[in-house]
Amino acid sequence: MKRIALFAAALTAFAPAAFAAGLTATETFEVKQYAPNADLTNVTAAQANAITAAIASGDGNIAAQIYSILN
Repeated sequence: MKRIALFAAALTAFAPAAFAAGLTATETFEVKQYAPNADLTNVTAAQANAITAAIASGDGNIAAQIYSILN
């Protein structure tokens, strides 16, 4: 039950900005698991696509890839 509440809170807090850029709720949740300090408020569509590819690939350090994409 606690996990569901945390997931719901994470979606509520992070999803609005990410949805505009094309990240799904699941992708946003995954980004926050890999890179909890990632700022998703101004993510472009190109960044969203690159982040999605980084998560899907599973290659190397996904957190470093995400932070690199966002900076």
